[in-house]
Amino acid sequence: WPGSEVELEYRRPKYFKNYDHDFPYFERVDGVVNWLLLPYDQRPRFLTVYFDATDTYAHKYGPNSDSTNHSIRQLDEIAGYLIDELTRIEMLDSTNLIFVSDHGMTQIDKSKYIDVDALLPGEKYDLWGWGTYALIQPSKGDVERIYQKLKASEKNYRVYKRNEIPDFYHFSSNPFIPEIVVVTALGWEIGAASGRSGFEKWGSLGNHGYGKDELDMHGYFVAMGPSFKKNFRTGTLWNIDIYPLLCEIFDIPVRGGVDGKGERIRFVLKKY
Repeated sequence: WPGSEVELEYRRPKYFKNYDHDFPYFERVDGVVNWLLLPYDQRPRFLTVYFDATDTYAHKYGPNSDSTNHSIRQLDEIAGYLIDELTRIEMLDSTNLIFVSDHGMTQIDKSKYIDVDALLPGEKYDLWGWGTYALIQPSKGDVERIYQKLKASEKNYRVYKRNEIPDFYHFSSNPFIPEIVVVTALGWEIGAASGRSGFEKWGSLGNHGYGKDELDMHGYFVAMGPSFKKNFRTGTLWNIDIYPLLCEIFDIPVRGGVDGKGERIRFVLKKY
């Protein structure tokens, strides 16, 4: 899993492999199965495995491309292989499986680039971010003027002062957030004039990181196993709620200070 190489002893799992982007997919599944074949008192209870194919190909060729559809078929085959292996070792009926993505994807193209420098000629400011948002810190005393200039040109983006950022972003209370935040519309990128060439060179035809309520940004959640209802279909779930869901399955307390809420998702469990 990406991040498995982090050197934090108090957070390191008992068994792990350093993330290798090029490690063959079938061998990743074999590694999970081998851990499940350990003696019961040594066997891990929670295992994760990551596959990048749909993200990689959707970024490069776009979410509606033949290449992305091929990657979906590839991962469907991998999921089938995992289920077949769990069946072979007689553990499928005692294993909860969750297939989840962390975001969706939308089509982009190099013509949809918002040049902040072109909107603010002659102004002095610091700019962070290149992609679906921009963080702008004007020189002292210039906040209102720069904000009004951006507001006057507001097309394919929304601009907010830090204290006006909508609460659903959960992004306004930290003092390190700059005075102005710009969020792009679906399919648009934003950055400095110098960033345009990098964006065009990147050549991506798909991206994510847009508003959470855009359907293109929605991922998927598919679960099966002894803890879950069968043939149950539901509406939108929040991926931040998966952590408290896992805690409920394992009957362990939820760590304090997290945004996820078990009451928004636990209805998918068989016991409710």
